[in-house]
Amino acid sequence: MSKDEIIVHVRWLDGYLERFECDDARASKDFLWMRLTIKQNRQIPMQSIRWFSMTPESHER
Repeated sequence: MSKDEIIVHVRWLDGYLERFECDDARASKDFLWMRLTIKQNRQIPMQSIRWFSMTPESHER
């Protein structure tokens, strides 16, 4: 993991835990948006997930 990389964990409604390596990640009340390190965008509706976490958190950068 590089210094600027963000790791996002997403727990889906069915219990599946998925890990994403990102250059940038943003969350709103409706969507979780991520710019993946493979230079693709990923947008996930918040109603499709139980929870998510970001490491490092925005205040830690």
